[in-house]
Amino acid sequence: MHLIQEKTIQHLKKAVPQLEFVEYFSDGCAAQYKNRKSFHNLCEHEKDFGIKASWSFFATSHGKSPCDGIGGTVKRSTAMESLQQPLENQILNIKYMVAYCSKTLTNITFQILPKKELKIHQVKQKELIGLVSLFTC
Repeated sequence: MHLIQEKTIQHLKKAVPQLEFVEYFSDGCAAQYKNRKSFHNLCEHEKDFGIKASWSFFATSHGKSPCDGIGGTVKRSTAMESLQQPLENQILNIKYMVAYCSKTLTNITFQILPKKELKIHQVKQKELIGLVSLFTC
């Protein structure tokens, strides 16, 4: 989550240089967003990303936002394109999906996060969260 936020905020700051505040809206699912890691992330948001933030939670399975529509558009468009292609040209992995979507869904920004970068980031975050746990118990 932290790495995705980092990349998204970098993109937003380039697109909107006067950006001063980010408001997150998400489902209330404890396994995904309402957990100590996410709350630690929110507490350190300004320090980590240089911008203030708040986070609003919908009741579990009740929050719908424009992101749900965007995700549905991406999935539907990719599935339709893949089904219309011969077997050897179907969209079977993220690389081909992003290439297709970047070309056809031009109002949406796509980015692949390399596994190596994600792993490095996960290790750093686990270490930080581990330190927080030591001091709060």
